[in-house]
Amino acid sequence: MRFIHVADLHFDRTFEGLSEEIPVDFLKKLNQANEKTLKNIVTTAIAQQVDFVIFAGDTFHQMNPSLKNQQLLMAQFQQLAHAEIPVYLIFGNHDYYEESRYWFSFPENVVLFETETVKSIVATTKNEEKYAISGFSYRHQYLKAEMVKHFPVRNLEVDYHLGLYHGDINDANFAPFSLNELKSKNYDYWALGHIHQPTKLSDEIIYPGTPQGHTKKERDLGNVLLVELAKNELTVTRIPVAALRWQKKTISLADCENNAAVVSYLTKQLTPLTENTAMLYEITLANTAHLQNFTAMITNGQLQDLLNQQWPDLVFVHTLKLEEVKEKISLPASEALKTQLLQEFSHEEIFNEVLAELAGNKNTTRLLADPTFRQEVLTQVAEELNQQFEWGQS
Repeated sequence: MRFIHVADLHFDRTFEGLSEEIPVDFLKKLNQANEKTLKNIVTTAIAQQVDFVIFAGDTFHQMNPSLKNQQLLMAQFQQLAHAEIPVYLIFGNHDYYEESRYWFSFPENVVLFETETVKSIVATTKNEEKYAISGFSYRHQYLKAEMVKHFPVRNLEVDYHLGLYHGDINDANFAPFSLNELKSKNYDYWALGHIHQPTKLSDEIIYPGTPQGHTKKERDLGNVLLVELAKNELTVTRIPVAALRWQKKTISLADCENNAAVVSYLTKQLTPLTENTAMLYEITLANTAHLQNFTAMITNGQLQDLLNQQWPDLVFVHTLKLEEVKEKISLPASEALKTQLLQEFSHEEIFNEVLAELAGNKNTTRLLADPTFRQEVLTQVAEELNQQFEWGQS
């Protein structure tokens, strides 16, 4: 069985944090990005010949979506209907459901979970695989009930049982749940929504992340999940669908001998990923001290304007700045001492003692017991020590 897992599309959300001086060609791309992303999702589903598509909440950003956006969404669902692909859709905290807001009828291939009561449906794929899907929707902006408690245990009369859940493991306002509670249902897959960063809580319990980032914080995103289930086997593949991607880059100009070489070099660095994917860049330039009168071209915006003329419909540099150069603090201590200290803190007892104040929280307690987390923290500490301090020889 194959299906596409989508969540947090926020189809009608605007792109935030951009200046008003956007080139006309790129502005056109920006205005079409949400619709293009939705079309990419539908095209992907049809090309992959999936059995169905799941939308796990916040398909719309607004609780009252415009008539234009409603019509655009229904048209794409109709494309899936022509391909005989069902859609299973729940509503989240942004687009919480009220029937009167929708002027257009959902096509017959769309199954809605309309209430804050868990509902289960049973259906069969073209290959005669029987599956059950259980889920609920928001009818209000906040849903404090622990909805996981109302989900049935796995239906033993089907080949696969899926759960649709829009909620947050750490926020009491949005259908809070625990990982163990989800696992206790013994479902084959939980299609989660609400968290915009791709997050895997377990092999079969996943937030796909938003398929289209709308702020500079939502960078390196833009995928949906192709989920394939077979007997005792789960395969999850990320498929890019975003029409526009945000990226943050630090670019060294150490190899640019003079200012004339800078534009050519930066243009190569900012080449679009594909002719169909627009890019929004936040750029920090490093190693520029050898370039004459360079800072002025950054401050007055001339270099930024020049870069935005190179790919007017595909690349927009919304931020261009120089790297802050911080002087390292000189320490009368050797590299060997630093290594020794890190080794000391790698011991579980000492590590937990330093972070004792965090131990009262159930989520951090779990992290503290995880050797991988401990190693990640120590690696970050080592990097910070190297960046901030100059180590001596004593």
